[in-house]
Amino acid sequence: MAVTSVECGIWPRSATHGLILTGEDRQRLLNGLVTCDVKALDPGQGVRGFFTDAKGHILSPVTVRAAENHLWLELPESTVSAILEHIVNYIVTDRVEVTTTEALVPLSLVGPGSILVTERVLKGQESTVDAWGHTEFSIGGSQLLVSRSQELGFPTVTFWVPEASLTELLQALREGAGAQLTELDDEAIEILRVEAGSPQFDTDYGFDNLPQETGLEDAVSFTKGCFLGQEVVARLHYRGQVARRVSKVEIDADALPAIGTTVHFDDREAGQITSVVRSPESGRVTALVMLQRRASEPGTELSLAGDGKARVV
Repeated sequence: MAVTSVECGIWPRSATHGLILTGEDRQRLLNGLVTCDVKALDPGQGVRGFFTDAKGHILSPVTVRAAENHLWLELPESTVSAILEHIVNYIVTDRVEVTTTEALVPLSLVGPGSILVTERVLKGQESTVDAWGHTEFSIGGSQLLVSRSQELGFPTVTFWVPEASLTELLQALREGAGAQLTELDDEAIEILRVEAGSPQFDTDYGFDNLPQETGLEDAVSFTKGCFLGQEVVARLHYRGQVARRVSKVEIDADALPAIGTTVHFDDREAGQITSVVRSPESGRVTALVMLQRRASEPGTELSLAGDGKARVV
């Protein structure tokens, strides 16, 4: 059955900044500061990873996208300034310049129909965008950006536009969908994110965590060579001694448990709930928990402080 136009929603977000790296040493410099392999990127390709400190702890998640003459870094708004300063501190003789992007409004299509709608909007322009990659397109004479990701469990296509181009883009998206697009609010996105088991920085993990503890295995390359904190991260990987990791659990409880509720295994505390949602369709309660390794195997039965049972999925 063909994908129809209604199998996606639109998620408007606030304007945000990222970072742009230019200069001939940009890939070499950045490759030594992040966990992902930047040197292997061709224009249009992208990869997600982490900035880490010398002890391997996470400074920020990052999605790196390569263009012909620059690298575009998508970061949480809360870490942009600190990461800019961090990069600058490691520029010695490198021919690299770092600047913030202009404020762009990210407008996302979420759902299996998002690829079809994007192809209609681009109208014969380059529409094949690899996961984590991006391409440029034009609308009304303006050059804009479109990128892809999969963090919400469905294909997600994000259009990055200056606020002045937003109205024109919205009109093009509605025409591409062939119908009124359902607007997804932050609550709907949170349900998708948690049910997809996708951890969020500053919510499910933070500065005191190591990359492997997030469960985002594709965000770390163990073949790219050295990077800041690589010795600690690699040792943890090859010895298989991750003490805890973000895990998805399904909960059997009448009330939605509070963030911070402790989870127990074998009558001992094994972690705390960091995100929790209830599916509006099934009524199922799903949570993300930073679980100790001993309790994180799929199928493990857990109990909640106070009342309720849970199972690692």
